[in-house]
Amino acid sequence: MAQANSDNAGVNATLDKFFGVFTANSGPAVYKNIDILINEVFCADDGQHPWIGIAHHGPQFRGTAAIRALYNQVFTSFPDIWWGPSTDAPPQTTAPVPPVPLAPRLYSNDAYAKDPSHHPTIGVQTTMAGTLQQPWFQGPGYSLPLSGLTPAVPPKRTNTPSFAVFAFGAQDPTRVSRISFYMDRYNQARELQPIGPLPFDTDIRALLQHLEDRAETQRLIELNRKTQSDLSRLVETLERHQRDRP
Repeated sequence: MAQANSDNAGVNATLDKFFGVFTANSGPAVYKNIDILINEVFCADDGQHPWIGIAHHGPQFRGTAAIRALYNQVFTSFPDIWWGPSTDAPPQTTAPVPPVPLAPRLYSNDAYAKDPSHHPTIGVQTTMAGTLQQPWFQGPGYSLPLSGLTPAVPPKRTNTPSFAVFAFGAQDPTRVSRISFYMDRYNQARELQPIGPLPFDTDIRALLQHLEDRAETQRLIELNRKTQSDLSRLVETLERHQRDRP
């Protein structure tokens, strides 16, 4: 991946705005301000862009209306959300905090970025942290495993490693046209679940137990067959000795 250069200034400023919306000490005018995301971070809506895909390559949220709905749900479900380019989240506070060691931004190389068939792309290692206080999407947009959880009492907090890939240039070379966001949602759900295993975990454990039981049954069947064969040979040997006795 290429290093940052003067051509990255615009996209880096956009990324700073993006992550500022998810940082409490950015101030009340910025923190959780969806209008900043729609009007200053993402490109204009052309029917295909902008879009966001979570844990998949393709978009689950296409267009500004869907993206607004996504972030409205994020800020509703995780009202203390923190999401930033870091290997760990900072202390949960609205006061100034010591700088968090930032993960580097990984830039597409210059040849790729300047090819008109490609958009400049930046990958960022991030952490998404927050306390689940309201249910995740229900009805349209329902997505497991979070949508299957009822917030715990008291609410539980997640600190989830993730990776975000930002692409620019569909409408404006310095505005985000798409985000592909990768994270272990099942591990996140395990951190947030009220009590007991997830249905997914239960099903997997039941399947593994079933396979183990089948393997043990098959082993016993094979052992029984071997035992029967050994007994048959033993009986034949005894009968032969009986016949051969003078």
